[in-house]
Amino acid sequence: MKETKRRIEITSFYDHTGIEKHLEKMAAKGWLLEKVSNFFWTYRKVEPTTVKFAVTYFPSASDFDPKPSDSQQTFVDYCAQSGWMLAGLSAQMQVFYNEHPDPVPIETDPFLQVENIHKAMKRNFIPSSLVLMACAIIQIALVIGRIVSNPLYVLFSGSTLASLVPWSLVILLCSAEVITYFRWYRKAKAAALEEDILLPTRSTRKLQIVTLMILAIYLVFWFLSLGGGMNLAIALMSFGYMAVLLALVFLLKNFMKKKQVSTKVNRIVTFAACFILAFALMGLLVATIVGTDMSDLFEDKDRVETYEFRGSTFRIYHDDLPLTVEDLMEVGEDARYSYLADRQSSFLASKLDASQYPTMDNLEPPDLDYTLIEVKFAPLYDTFREELLSQYDYRNDYTDHQYFFTIIDPSPWGAEEAYQLYWGSNEPMEEYLIFWEDSMLEINFDWTPTPEQMTIVAEKLNP
Repeated sequence: MKETKRRIEITSFYDHTGIEKHLEKMAAKGWLLEKVSNFFWTYRKVEPTTVKFAVTYFPSASDFDPKPSDSQQTFVDYCAQSGWMLAGLSAQMQVFYNEHPDPVPIETDPFLQVENIHKAMKRNFIPSSLVLMACAIIQIALVIGRIVSNPLYVLFSGSTLASLVPWSLVILLCSAEVITYFRWYRKAKAAALEEDILLPTRSTRKLQIVTLMILAIYLVFWFLSLGGGMNLAIALMSFGYMAVLLALVFLLKNFMKKKQVSTKVNRIVTFAACFILAFALMGLLVATIVGTDMSDLFEDKDRVETYEFRGSTFRIYHDDLPLTVEDLMEVGEDARYSYLADRQSSFLASKLDASQYPTMDNLEPPDLDYTLIEVKFAPLYDTFREELLSQYDYRNDYTDHQYFFTIIDPSPWGAEEAYQLYWGSNEPMEEYLIFWEDSMLEINFDWTPTPEQMTIVAEKLNP
């Protein structure tokens, strides 16, 4: 039977009431707290017993301290004289246990207890929570900014919209923690002054557990949505980057604590190392992504094959396309095509980017590419329409030859509206915008399409 067990304890830093009750239940099950750390709490196997726990706070302590300060050690020794043994400490929090059935309380001044907790919270938890909330707000603002400035490339990206979920949960959890704490602090301070009692603390443990479960589900679905190829490779490497960075910084900090490096030096070195390692590891990550074809590790071999041409390697994709050149015309027997489809979807809209192009060793067969957008949320239809019609405006600001769309007959397309792109002095190009009832199409031909081919396009892409 295992003599020790390590657990990730989900709790609020200030919730001494909840922590004490939980540790007493663990002891009753035969597990006594032995060590408290940033990630795991360690328990040792004992006979099931009834013990009392007390959580105290020492505001001047730090997670970078190599050992308890003289005043902190004096406090620990004083507690030991009353039967309170130190079970573990982490930064400003100290956990004691007492095997006496009715021990003398460690702290008897409720107001001093409340103020110690508040000082510890102001030094550690509250600033970090506010910084985390600020980061989450910035991330959400960036996504919303992208939606406003470029909805055509964001609103049908399920992963981009889904990124709002974890950041929103961070804001919810941090704000709930801070609000819950300050509500307790306000009432506890008044009760300590007026009634000389210490109010029990309340935590957001249930909310934390639910939040972590939602985040875990989100991460599973996010990874599944990436499919394979480079997207999955980059995601895995990014998670690896964060894990390695945190592990190295954590190990360095603990190494210096074991070597009795002073608190100030440890703090400076740890933050400097975090900064340097972040850039160094990011540089390594970027170099790996740029210098290595990571997609080979995750690419579906049935979907893609490679061929050599003049000393270079090229890919041929075999994705299913709803419309191909073969649907519109006959192609030569020697034509060899790559069929590439990129699909993105959200609850608001979906997009298919499709391209069909010949291999490098025979470029004569015509190519075809198109983008099909299906609008699931009707109020967004006009937004997508305006984005498509105005997509060349930025180019026109930097060139004398203007691009513009001209209305054409929509009937061959079976559409409500149709446009053709012109360039310069009314020179037509074979790029078209087609608007159906709840979908729209941007399509580029390598030739001038006939009315019959336009009808086939409508039948294939807007059945």
